[in-house]
Parts: sequence; structure tokens; C-alpha cells
Amino acid sequence: MDIYQPKVIKAIPIHGKGQAAQLLGKSAILPAGFHFIVDRRTLEPIQDAFDFLLAESVSPIGKPQLRNQETTSKANAEDLVDLLLYANSIRVPLTDFTEELIQGYADSMSETISPQTQKVYSAATILKRVSTAKRSLEYLQNQGRLKNRIEVRHVVVKAGSQLLFAPRVKLPKAPAVDALVKHIPPALFDEMAVTLGRMPSEEGNGLSRDRLLFTYLANTGCRISEGLAGRCSDLPLWQIGKKDPLTASFIKVKAKGGHQRNVRLPIWLLEELDLYIRTERAAAVAKLPPDQVHDRIFVNHQHAHRGAGSPLSAANFRKIFRRAALKAAKRLGSQSVPSPHSCRHSFALFNYAAEKLNGNPDPGKTVQALLGHRDKATTDKIYLNASVVLEEALSEADQSHLTKILSERGL
Repeated sequence: MDIYQPKVIKAIPIHGKGQAAQLLGKSAILPAGFHFIVDRRTLEPIQDAFDFLLAESVSPIGKPQLRNQETTSKANAEDLVDLLLYANSIRVPLTDFTEELIQGYADSMSETISPQTQKVYSAATILKRVSTAKRSLEYLQNQGRLKNRIEVRHVVVKAGSQLLFAPRVKLPKAPAVDALVKHIPPALFDEMAVTLGRMPSEEGNGLSRDRLLFTYLANTGCRISEGLAGRCSDLPLWQIGKKDPLTASFIKVKAKGGHQRNVRLPIWLLEELDLYIRTERAAAVAKLPPDQVHDRIFVNHQHAHRGAGSPLSAANFRKIFRRAALKAAKRLGSQSVPSPHSCRHSFALFNYAAEKLNGNPDPGKTVQALLGHRDKATTDKIYLNASVVLEEALSEADQSHLTKILSERGL
């Protein structure tokens, strides 16, 4: 008989009263967007997994709320489902795990074909899943639930020393951080923009949301989760007409890790957002019943088959983005197929290169502020080498494109 039959469940807001609140129990206080794991047979939470995910993602102080993005909560739960399925396959509950079994889990992934890519799991995926597995087992050990104590050892790292759980587990080498940086070449960027449609201010047929969101990500450096979490009430629309379109305002977004950061939003882009909100978005949101009206900026189209006017999901936009990227790349004969996160890298590399061209001796400091990195070392580690490689690889067209934009902005 199976030990686990895990299934990921997403919490939704439930406001129970009286007897209903008593029956709902814990589910009545779970924050919306929190993902946890239940057993398919009973739909009861798998307690060890539930408790870890709760400790990992939900703030214990005051009203329960997510400490991180909803996508992070979902990813943690999905990683843990993978560990539970492995535990089930070897007939060992999590509470009986040892360092050797963690190693076995890591090794099993290097031989497993991913259903998404039809290839063995990448080093990055293995590292991510083993990291979640280690954190969950360390939590259980700290709670006194593991039968076999797993070693915790001080190890030397660049910044000094740190405690490492299950230090003998051998993992694949992580790819260089800057090797993961993929900017969108200008020609491909322009082709993708055309493929995704028109801007709200441009005349013509077709909808503007996809092109607008693409432009928003590329000009703010927002992650897709940050962009889709944006609310109409966050936008300083009162500044339209009072400030030069080539200047910028600042808005607050909920960043990775749950903290807030300031994002620079060009006034010309604020004007485009305002036009979209008053026309295309308004028509879509009008389809919603009164109790489902919300404040999110980017929504499903008015004529969507399901959920017209509801908040646009990251999964939906990734599909739209990939289709446009494949079409644009095919037209240009390009091998590059960017993702929405490539917009953030393009934004960062452009600003890094622009600051260097303007003689800024420490461009990383500016980009750190723009991206919301807490540690400048993170910015430099990701973009310093990548910016040098980019400058060396820039074609004449790319260089003239960069120079043209800088002159247009008066930089």
C-alpha cells in the first residue's frame, strides 16, 4: 500500500462564521495563494509536509500572510511532492530518511526523464529540488520528528562559514550564474513586439495587453510575478499630464521574499497603462460578477473562453510569450528563444551598459537599486561578467541601437 499519494492544493479565501468556522479549522486562516499537500485518498493534509510548507511560506505573526510570492509557495509544494513520490517508491516515510537516502534521491533525478523537456533533469532542477528536500528534512529534525539524526556541519564559504545540513550529499555542479543571463537582442525584441500586437495608443485592430505587459517587463525590470501582481491603485495616474513623458515615477511592488521595493516607471508607459485600464481592461472586468471584481492591472481578455476579466496568470502569459518568441525567432533565423525573465535581464544589462558608457565607476550600484537586490554582490555576480561579454558580442546594429536610445533619453 502506498505511504503517500500527494496532491498540491491552493488555499483560497474562506470566511466561515459560527459552526462553519469550526468545521473549516486551519483552512479558514490560511492566506490566499498558499500551496500545501494533501493525500489524494482522504484529502487530509500530509502533516509533515503541511507543517514544513506552513513554516516556510506563512508569516506566524499577526494575520497569516504569505512571506513570499504565490509562485514560490507553489514551487516549494511541487518540489516536496516529488520528494514524497520518491519516498513512496522506496517505501520509506520522510521521518525515516537518512543522508544516504537524500543522496539516492539526488542520483535518481540524474537518470529520470523530465516530462516537460523529454531530457534528464538539468543540474539546476536537481539542485533546487534537493535544496527543498534538505530544508524540509532539517525542519523535521529540528522538530524532533526524524528517527535518524542527519549531520549538520560548519563549512567554509567565501563569506566565512555556515551550517550545512547533510554535507556529504554530492550534487551536480551549478552552472555559472552569469551563464544563465539571456538578454533579448534588439532585432528579436522589435520582432517580438510586433508579434505580440499593438500598444494601447496605437491605432489598429487587435488587443494590446500582451504587447503592453511585454513592454512593462522590459522597461521596469519586474519579474513576471511582480508585474502580474500590480494593481491599478498602485499607479500614480495623477502624474499624467503633469510630468514630462520621458521622466519617470516610482511605484511599490511586492518583490521576491515578500519585501517591497520601488520600481521606476516611465511616464510614457504610465500613460499607456492608463489607456489600457480605461478601455480594454474595463470592457473585460465588466464581464465579472460583482463579488469577483478586483484591482489587478493585467486581466484575461473580454472574449476569453474562461475567466474573462479575471487576473491574468503567469502560466498563461508564459505560453503567449513563448509562441511569440518562437514566431519572431523563426522569422529572423535566430536560435534564441527568450522567456519573460529575459526582459528583466535585458533591462539590467541595458542599464548596466548605459551607466558604464556614461562613466559611472560603479554601475552595479545603480542596477542593484533598479532590480531590488539587497546585496550588491548579487548584482555584480550576475551581471558584471555578463555585461562585459555582451559588450564584446554586440553587433554594430546593437551598438547603434543602444547609442540611439541613450541619446533619445538624454543620457
